[in-house]
Amino acid sequence: MSATTYWEKRVLDSVFRNVNPFTVDIAYVGLAVINGEAEPIEYVELQHADYSRKPVTWAAADATGRMNNADDIIWAPTTNWGTVTIAFLADAAQGGNWLFTTGIGYVNTGAGSKIVVDVDSLYVT
Repeated sequence: MSATTYWEKRVLDSVFRNVNPFTVDIAYVGLAVINGEAEPIEYVELQHADYSRKPVTWAAADATGRMNNADDIIWAPTTNWGTVTIAFLADAAQGGNWLFTTGIGYVNTGAGSKIVVDVDSLYVT
């Protein structure tokens, strides 16, 4: 995953300037789609009654500084969400700030489909 500018600024201010020490109690995974054909590319979080961000349980960071999800993360749409292209980590279940983003290809959704992030496949470094 790639850190957002928000994340980078908060970490730098916290580490080097002791400004508003920065912690994230719970990180949530969200899904987004490309917003039309605007330049630069913008992403918009899904807005469906059957969609919500999912909390992440993290395994301990390893010796390389990498931290993985400890459990599967699953969405099971009951409606068509369109083509999902981005997963992101946020610091709140709704609203809040995007911390990291990653492309996930073009995932078509619909009633009865599943989007699964397998254990150990979501990681931050």
